[in-house]
Amino acid sequence: MSIGIDAYQHWKAKAVRRPDDVTTTTPLTWQVEKYGEAERRLTGRYLPPSEVATALGGTPNEARAALRSYAEEQRQRYEDDRMAGQNPTGLSPEQYRSVLGLAELADHERTSSPSGQQSDEPLT
Repeated sequence: MSIGIDAYQHWKAKAVRRPDDVTTTTPLTWQVEKYGEAERRLTGRYLPPSEVATALGGTPNEARAALRSYAEEQRQRYEDDRMAGQNPTGLSPEQYRSVLGLAELADHERTSSPSGQQSDEPLT
């Protein structure tokens, strides 16, 4: 498939759950766009536990532990950048708290979306 509007539309509709779902020829800007969408969902939305656990090859509790570990690494990156006088990357304190709150939810619990409505929209 050549890189054009049809390829881009195919990419936008594609569910990316594992690293091998992305080919080496996928433009980096497309990957960043999809990453940003996933990050927004992860920091404040319901995360179907079985989908994440399956993607990580473990149980929902193992997925929660991996999410907490990742959040801590990203929080530390933010603080290290800030202390070095750089534009911080990683998770801000607010984002870190959001991720930890998500990791504490039971399998059947959901967060509210920013509008106050609960969403049943699965991650793709």
